[in-house]
Amino acid sequence: MAMCDKRNQLITQAVLDKLGSGTGIYTSDDILTAANIKEENLKELLGGILLQLYKFIEQKIKIIFYNVNFLIISNFIPFKMCKK
Repeated sequence: MAMCDKRNQLITQAVLDKLGSGTGIYTSDDILTAANIKEENLKELLGGILLQLYKFIEQKIKIIFYNVNFLIISNFIPFKMCKK
């Protein structure tokens, strides 16, 4: 069965399921077929997801370090000023 035919069949099945009991079970292969994602594209897709995750984590780490540095500096400046 061609990819397009299988995709159309899955979409039709999902529509009928939604109009019916709504209890259909779909595998990851079903979802990937409906999304037109082929097996060979999965590594590229994973690489993109990992890159986005890395950038997100990097941004959060920068925010944490900024906040920690701010707290350290703001706590020590008054202490140094009082020692004079």
